[in-house]
Amino acid sequence: WDSSEAPEDLQIYINGVSIDGVEGGEIRKSVQRGEYLVEAVSPDIRPYRSRFVVEKDATTHAQLDWTPLLQLHLTGEENLEVFLNDNSFGELPLIWSDLDPGRLYQVRVGEIETVLGYPEIGKGIISVDELAQINNRTEDDYGWLTIDAGEEWWHIFIDGVDSGLTAPVGEGAKIPVTTGQRVVGLQRGEQRVELSVRVFPGETTNLRRELSVSLH
Repeated sequence: WDSSEAPEDLQIYINGVSIDGVEGGEIRKSVQRGEYLVEAVSPDIRPYRSRFVVEKDATTHAQLDWTPLLQLHLTGEENLEVFLNDNSFGELPLIWSDLDPGRLYQVRVGEIETVLGYPEIGKGIISVDELAQINNRTEDDYGWLTIDAGEEWWHIFIDGVDSGLTAPVGEGAKIPVTTGQRVVGLQRGEQRVELSVRVFPGETTNLRRELSVSLH
């Protein structure tokens, strides 16, 4: 990768093992033939995760592409004006970048008006038809979730949707999640933990106790 474009505090893992010396634009590592899981995490990007097969006496190039931490591509019928928190962002299709993971967003497209949080924001791409299915959702349909997973990073999924976030989310940080019974998945390397949690309107749910048992 181009070192000038690499995110800050970048960490790269191969089969769950941290790789040193990632400041430059390229890493070379000798490994035995086989399949390898490459992961890259940083506070500034969506977690990157991909598998590569390495053959004997061959060089395999793993091209890492960075996607902004939270980027939402809205698709649908063109010529419809889109408003985000009452600010016009032009017509469809469009891409919102650098959304704040701790905020709710009010979206208005044509006759559709709804509030977006998780898991929808984490999808990365959402259509107007999908927005129509959650039309008239309000802030009262969300609670808040904090995830304290200790010092090690974990890739966060909500109801099976890649949230684009890693735990720990940040000291004191919380993310807005639709109310009801949610399934929170945490994955690092081949290890995956799933927890069922109840989210209540306007209330904050902390997974610290559940995680202290499940991750050890």
